Amino acid sequence: MHSLHHTISVLTNKPLLLTAVLFALLQVGLVLNPWTREVFKLASFDPEHWIMAFGVGSLMLVAVELWKAARSDSEERKNRQ
Repeated sequence: MHSLHHTISVLTNKPLLLTAVLFALLQVGLVLNPWTREVFKLASFDPEHWIMAFGVGSLMLVAVELWKAARSDSEERKNRQ
């Protein structure tokens, strides 16, 4: 019996992944460049704030991937019965 279940991962949609990476690099560039910080009234980050921003920004991605893994395991157990 073949499964119709298709696994989708973070790397499945390459254009979306590329866009997200480019957008993140643009944001970092705006914060690191003194001229753009002045124009957009941005504050510079110290290393602690960069770590916090990356961590908070990654929370939803990690949560969704964990949810998908748990759901997939649950479906596999249900199909074995």
